[in-house]
Amino acid sequence: MKSSLFHLKSWGSAACLLSLSMSATGALCAKPVAAAPVAQAQQKYKVFNLGNDPQDLALNDSGQVVGQALNGLNSYAFLAGASGSRQNLTPLLPAGTTLSGALDINNSGLIVGYFRAPSTGGELHAFTIANGVGRDLNGFLPAGSTASVATSVNTWGQITGYASTGKDPIYGNLDHAFLFSNGAAIDIHGLMPQLYGYAAISSHGAAINSGAQIAGTFRARGTSGFVDDHAFLYTNSTGEVTNLEELLPSTTVSSSADAINDAGQVVGTFLVSSPTARYESHAFLYTSATGVMQDLDAVLPVGFADSYATSINNKGQILINADRLEGGVLRSHAFLLSDGVLQDLNGLMPSTSWLAYSADDINNNGQIAGIGSQSLQFAAFLMTPRGKR
Repeated sequence: MKSSLFHLKSWGSAACLLSLSMSATGALCAKPVAAAPVAQAQQKYKVFNLGNDPQDLALNDSGQVVGQALNGLNSYAFLAGASGSRQNLTPLLPAGTTLSGALDINNSGLIVGYFRAPSTGGELHAFTIANGVGRDLNGFLPAGSTASVATSVNTWGQITGYASTGKDPIYGNLDHAFLFSNGAAIDIHGLMPQLYGYAAISSHGAAINSGAQIAGTFRARGTSGFVDDHAFLYTNSTGEVTNLEELLPSTTVSSSADAINDAGQVVGTFLVSSPTARYESHAFLYTSATGVMQDLDAVLPVGFADSYATSINNKGQILINADRLEGGVLRSHAFLLSDGVLQDLNGLMPSTSWLAYSADDINNNGQIAGIGSQSLQFAAFLMTPRGKR
């Protein structure tokens, strides 16, 4: 459903793509989207503490959570169950692995991510783990790939991500988005649109749905010579790439597509210039079936700004993170937008000892994985609706 590494919130105002050097047509909604009503009678959730060191979480419909846990200056990929028990996946990866992260897991338990080991020559390599067996995916990717990251896997085991084919002295790694299917990789970078006569410099696949549609971001040079990032949607059945930024407001300076559901609905983030000369981030929803683009920043309560959407499930439920000044301090809140009703996750927690700062992923059963705190101690969490497993 999603990939949490590459949204604009983490890129900052410069909106740069994560480097591997860790060695359709449509229209913007004619009418602004009305602010979503905030639910009063809210369903409480069970909450499981996943530890104080995880980040970049993803989960499947069984409630299995993967991510990366911090370990000093490095991190390791892990798999956690609904009870909060956690397995370090490093022993399943090549010997000597010092850095790894699990970025997605499908309903069959296939895990994808990245690792670094002596065998990779200091570069990151994409991996898969299935039935307790890890595999270096880099050798199966487009010829000349020196580094790679697998970001998302769908129901059928098709994978997207990006592979580096070299480095440019000015623009850095030359990353190519790919689709890995039936044991072979398709380099989709060459399908990225040209802008102002320039070919795309880099591209990242961020999320893939069951129809092998891929949401992601490509980087291209603008008329000023600076590079900008653009959200895209790739449709495997037609081989077409849609530049989603063309459907966003004219003041957009950068964008990323970060998650997609099986209906082809895409969520992500775009940056807009403002009269104060600072960039503001807005969450968006694009529905490929209708070609309609929506600015989700408008559904937030008054006072919230700098929103970004991280995940959407097959029911159309969307996770949005946003900031607000509270007592002179900028605080982050995580929201669930479901059937037109907006809910602050803090109102869904079973106890005031829990605070939700950001939500990373939501599965088709409404379970949510994210980052927050319990009793003022930093903690990752898994929220499960009452009545669910």
